[in-house]
Amino acid sequence: MHDKIKKIFLLIDIAKPDYSNHNTEETEKLRQYKDLEIEVSRMWKVSTKTVPVMPGALGTIKKGLIQTFTCS
Repeated sequence: MHDKIKKIFLLIDIAKPDYSNHNTEETEKLRQYKDLEIEVSRMWKVSTKTVPVMPGALGTIKKGLIQTFTCS
């Protein structure tokens, strides 16, 4: 997601990990996309952030995820 006015670029990755690997999977996603964040930031001169979205079995999401999309 790219907001050209605020100059923010969000890399959103949706995954369905095993329940026991939830925290490990989130950390791995952040590490995996770090190089891409740096490259996009340099090329487009924007602030970048990786947002790993991992819904639970009942469709629940991590607390604070909505604030990630609404913050400036």
